[in-house]
Amino acid sequence: MRRRGSRATRAEGGRGQSELARWAIADLRLAAWFLWITPLLAALSSSRDALRSRVVADAASPESAASRKLRTAVFNSDFTALLRRRAASFCPLRLICDLMLATREFLDRLGL
Repeated sequence: MRRRGSRATRAEGGRGQSELARWAIADLRLAAWFLWITPLLAALSSSRDALRSRVVADAASPESAASRKLRTAVFNSDFTALLRRRAASFCPLRLICDLMLATREFLDRLGL
């Protein structure tokens, strides 16, 4: 068998080849990762679309509408009861606020 080149030339060629091999391996890893992740992204996208359509369908169902109506009615009745309980304290509060604002406006008009 005949040998080609000297030992130094082979070492330089080996370094060049290993560097080229590293670039090729990194490139192949990137391509493999991209090919592996693409079906995952497609599946996630399909899952998101399916979830969105399910939520829309659930929101349009009669059971969901009845539940929303009940929660709204309870909230409205609770809020109305709260306002009725606080009506007695709102009157003096509003009177005080009106007096403060009117007094400030009156003082501003006088320039004091």
